[in-house]
Amino acid sequence: MGYKVEFTATGINSLEELAPTIQERILRKIRWLSENFDDANPQL
Repeated sequence: MGYKVEFTATGINSLEELAPTIQERILRKIRWLSENFDDANPQL
């Protein structure tokens, strides 16, 4: 099951302030999490 991620205007603005390589890393992680949330195990 996939999840939908929505960004607030503030979140988008904050993301745009970051370097492009950092933006891509964050978006890639969010995309992965939205696709794999049910299988992810938190680290304790």
